[in-house]
Amino acid sequence: MRAVGNAVLMVFGDSDSLRLVKDEKLETLAEWFSRVTTWSKSLVVECRRVWLVCEGIPFHAWNWNTFKNIASKWGKLVAIDNSCEFPSSFDRAKIQILTKAQGRFDELMELKVSDNLFKIMVHEVDPSFKPNSWVPEDCDISLELVPTIDS
Repeated sequence: MRAVGNAVLMVFGDSDSLRLVKDEKLETLAEWFSRVTTWSKSLVVECRRVWLVCEGIPFHAWNWNTFKNIASKWGKLVAIDNSCEFPSSFDRAKIQILTKAQGRFDELMELKVSDNLFKIMVHEVDPSFKPNSWVPEDCDISLELVPTIDS
């Protein structure tokens, strides 16, 4: 399985494995995913997953809702880096978002916390960045992931 934006691509080593999944596991896949479709050349993944570094977030606003608020400007919050859960410093937060935007992110934005505005810098991290990430157990992020079955 490989994540591609908001889709999951399932690759099979042979046609017997594919047939087994189609015949015996399709119900299970339907429980996990909003749609299960056989791959076709017309399939287009419109979203991409990106990691953003956010600098300047005040420490009293360092929480999932703040990260979700920042992410909402461009898409949907998927995860935050483990270093944000128990930070050794509050100089930067790393968040993963699902977005339809195609350009790289490098922006100065205003973050409203209570009655105060804070300027924070947000920029995209190179794809080689491989953080450990987490999602709070009580958080419901329902991404529409579409596994595709390659024949």
